[in-house]
Amino acid sequence: MPSFEHQRLRETIIAINTPPENLSSYDNWIRAKSHLAFIKKNFKESELLVFGYHDCRFIEHDRTYIDSFIIDESILQELNASALRSLSKSPHPLPCNSSSIYIKDGDSAAIRSGLNVNVNKSFREAKSLVFNQIRKISVNKEERYLEILQDYIHLSETHWWQDQSAYCRIDDNGDLESVVSITCDESEDHIVLASFKREPLEQYLAVTNSVLVRLFAFELYDDVTIEAIRNDRLSSDQESKDIFGDNIFYHQKIIPRHMGKTIGVQIMRPSRSKEDCIESLFRGERDRNEYIEFLGWDFRNDPNVKMISDFPGELVATDLSDYPGASIPITMISTDPNATTHYYAAKGNRLPFDTSPIFFRPEILLKYNGDHDKYSVESGRVTCRAGWDISYDFNKAGQVHTNIRRLKRLPYSEQLYWKSFNEAPKAEMSERAFHHWFKAEGFPGTEPLTDVVRVLSRWHEKDVAWWKIRDDNLMARDFSPRTSSREEWARAFMDLSNLVTDGFRTKVIRTKLRESKVDFQDDDRSLALLRRLRATQQNSDETSSLEGLREVQAIRNKVAAHVGRSKAEHLSHTALEKHGSYTAHFNHVCQIVTEELKIIEGLFS
Repeated sequence: MPSFEHQRLRETIIAINTPPENLSSYDNWIRAKSHLAFIKKNFKESELLVFGYHDCRFIEHDRTYIDSFIIDESILQELNASALRSLSKSPHPLPCNSSSIYIKDGDSAAIRSGLNVNVNKSFREAKSLVFNQIRKISVNKEERYLEILQDYIHLSETHWWQDQSAYCRIDDNGDLESVVSITCDESEDHIVLASFKREPLEQYLAVTNSVLVRLFAFELYDDVTIEAIRNDRLSSDQESKDIFGDNIFYHQKIIPRHMGKTIGVQIMRPSRSKEDCIESLFRGERDRNEYIEFLGWDFRNDPNVKMISDFPGELVATDLSDYPGASIPITMISTDPNATTHYYAAKGNRLPFDTSPIFFRPEILLKYNGDHDKYSVESGRVTCRAGWDISYDFNKAGQVHTNIRRLKRLPYSEQLYWKSFNEAPKAEMSERAFHHWFKAEGFPGTEPLTDVVRVLSRWHEKDVAWWKIRDDNLMARDFSPRTSSREEWARAFMDLSNLVTDGFRTKVIRTKLRESKVDFQDDDRSLALLRRLRATQQNSDETSSLEGLREVQAIRNKVAAHVGRSKAEHLSHTALEKHGSYTAHFNHVCQIVTEELKIIEGLFS
């Protein structure tokens, strides 16, 4: 869907092009008072109409036509006012420019490009921003589409998104920003528009030292006037005038009470200085001079922490029991680059290290796990398609923790989001984070979900016959539940089932059962078939029933699918009663599933 501003422009054009029924209003309408007010107002708005036309089924010509080109500032300054006014009197204000091959000197060919404008040769150096194109679909069917100047598309770093009907780019928050919005509606309204977001357009004008010249033509009359023209009953009285204003020239020809034609030119220069426009190209949201303070652990200035030197890797890990009242001393630590230091610049100051841990409620990750188009959540890392990422870990209390240095790298709006979940530490940082971030050492422990993925990765690499991966993204995603949300817990088991159970090849398992002369039912699914296969082995223990995989399926079918409310509540209550949290329960089931996958692997060896 195009931008909201673009849709508003579309609605406005349709509205002002509708002839009023009242005679006095009609006379004002043909004088294009609403149309001129619209284009003057739009030149100050955040989204500029650069190209467009609106037909009406009553008339043969476009009721509204707008087109634009860019031209070097120095060339425009050399043109006199009459040259610009001549454009406003052209019956075709701006023929589409394109490149073409022509014969030169009788025996050679050359490429001609630029505007095909006859009124002044200087305009041949100008460039259109929009190209109105038609492609042949079949013998009797054509399709209209708009092309945008390639220089502009490349420099604004935009790409065509069909579902947005716009050329979009990714902003710092990972959201799609419509830079050029397009309407190609050839239904009854028959309206074609291209609008440009102002800031990128001004940046382009500043970099190319250009100005935007917008041409407009409004031909206004109704079906009654058409009948008068056909029957040669049109009044011979005419009004003709030229209007010159600030950066606008237009010529108007009016036949009172019948029709009006207004053709003109507008000139737009960037609203900011060239320096400001260019500087804004390289200054994103992450470069704002606004900083946020987070509640964190300034371990450098903590008297309870023993440090051999100012080198963070020589921090001696401490336990909460070392602190009176079992609480870690906390302080406010700013993202201001001057508010923290690192071990190379630690002498002569007592600033907190930029590796100071900051702690958050685990619900902070729900946003990222809920939008897989914008974010990738892998083990200990969130990556946004905007280009930023942040590493984190979990402590024993289930809190998410990272450090102030990583938070500094986030866009300002994202820092505000993390701030809303910031809280005092309930436990020290995780042992894994201490080894990875401070000692640059590996850590032997792994997450239970990681162990499941390792087995499946081995199967995938070996291209085993009995299991095939269904979703590559699930292999990399960390979907372990971290909060007290039953919905998150159910979704985690849904993903686990999609990753593991959906990959089993029922046909291959049945073939294995036939070879082993084991009976099975036609409606047996993969887990039932695997249990029958496991039962054929001697010395089978309790895992032969594949309780872990069956529990995964049960939670998927009853809780995640919202079927059988009483059964779903029983499963969730049992999980909490036995394990204390959804996280602990999920990890427990993953440990069982890992062992069962190893058993299944042995069945096919």
